[in-house]
Amino acid sequence: MFYGLLLLSGIAQDVTALLARWWLGCVFIFMGLNKALPNPEYFLNLVRAYHMVDTPWLLNSIGATLPWFEVYCGLLLLFGVAVRGSALMLIAMLVPSRPSCSGGRWRSQPPILNTKVSVP
Repeated sequence: MFYGLLLLSGIAQDVTALLARWWLGCVFIFMGLNKALPNPEYFLNLVRAYHMVDTPWLLNSIGATLPWFEVYCGLLLLFGVAVRGSALMLIAMLVPSRPSCSGGRWRSQPPILNTKVSVP
């Protein structure tokens, strides 16, 4: 009975949204720091491997600023400041990188669908 009252009052929705926002903020802080601090050259090589940008100064600026921008947006989510704007910026960062994560197959090659399993 108490569980039904809790759901009806909306407290569970607010707490779930708060916990999801904190979790997502922590994920972006962790991932941004993981890209920026230990080895920034590795992240620059990853950006270069996507072949989305070929200009050296643009590659360097993306490699230098993108991880710190992720940390900044994650902190905004964590502290609840400009939540909609920071979530929109994080989505705007994720959308261009999603097709490039498929290994470039979206550009020139059809996806490889291997549905047959061969047993030796």
